[in-house]
Amino acid sequence: AEPRAGSAPSGEGSPGHPPPVGAPGPPPPVIPGKRLDKFMLVAGNPRLYWTGVSLGEVQRPTPGGPVPWATLVLASPSLSGGGLFFDYKPWLGLGSGLVLISILWWLPFVHGLTRSLTRMTGVAEEIARGQFRPPRPTKRRDELGRLGRALSHMSGRLEGYVTGQRRFLGDTAHELLSPLARLEVALSILEQRIGADDDRRYLDRSLDEVRHMSVLVNDLLAYTKAGLRAQNAELRPVVVAEIARQAVAREVAEEKVVVDVPEDCRVCADPDLLLRALANGVRNAVRYAGGDGPIAITAGQSGVQVGGDTVDVSVVDHGPGVPPEAIERLFDPFFRPEDARTRETGGTGLGLAIVKSCVEACGGSVSVRNRVPSGLELMLRLPAVG
Repeated sequence: AEPRAGSAPSGEGSPGHPPPVGAPGPPPPVIPGKRLDKFMLVAGNPRLYWTGVSLGEVQRPTPGGPVPWATLVLASPSLSGGGLFFDYKPWLGLGSGLVLISILWWLPFVHGLTRSLTRMTGVAEEIARGQFRPPRPTKRRDELGRLGRALSHMSGRLEGYVTGQRRFLGDTAHELLSPLARLEVALSILEQRIGADDDRRYLDRSLDEVRHMSVLVNDLLAYTKAGLRAQNAELRPVVVAEIARQAVAREVAEEKVVVDVPEDCRVCADPDLLLRALANGVRNAVRYAGGDGPIAITAGQSGVQVGGDTVDVSVVDHGPGVPPEAIERLFDPFFRPEDARTRETGGTGLGLAIVKSCVEACGGSVSVRNRVPSGLELMLRLPAVG
């Protein structure tokens, strides 16, 4: 049909044919769901959590493009909005479950890992102290199990090596004792028959050398025996005061040694090894500090230690002590401080090494410290009875 006069042609008011000036145009179309603009903010007093969502747009012929037709605005005093904005309870339960599962899964693993590391650390510390006790076999099949078996094998090899070395030294010292004794007897007989003073001087010097060698061989034999007997030590209750009096009677001739030990003080030790340890401690004190004052043997409870109560048995003198840098090495075989290198005062350097071997064979430990203002204290820590 033909359009009526005065009416707008077909297509007027569309984007391609704008309506005449002053004529009312059709309403702009609504485009719901074309774009969902969202926003969240915190504002207000009291504080509220606001969120808004655009529900649609209005298409308008302006350079700015479409504008929001309607916006849904919600406000809540909490961030979760009662579960509308965010419901944290399912996530909290899920996170708690994951943490609990992780703890139940990883706790045995971490416990087994730390237990194996602690055990191997203890084995390494015992090896460093010269104690080659084989560790308990491990059932682990990983790298830690392999490391534990390697430590056990190394401990066994070191024990065999050290035991063989001590046995060799003991056998050598034992074989040397007989010719040295015969040589000393021969020199003594020659000393009685010789007449010239010059010849007697040479003879006395040779006799001193032989006697020094005999002392050295005897100390070496005692050191090796103490180390070899550690594996077969017979530990039983021992009265410390009785052993201390025997040690004093064996070693002291003129110097005075005070035995201040309670009669009821008992330790768990091998009597022969403890007697040898105390005798060497007294001998060391007499040699270096016999003229500086009385020497005392004391004993008393030292408190609760690992494995039960222990007793500290000390040999105390009033001598000059030792240099601080030499304290850590006093128990090394053949070690003597720089000011004790002479034959008259230095000895053989095996006395304290014998003490350490004997005490460790009894399951104890030994230490030494300088006293104030002067003196040296040799302390033997042994397990108490009961």
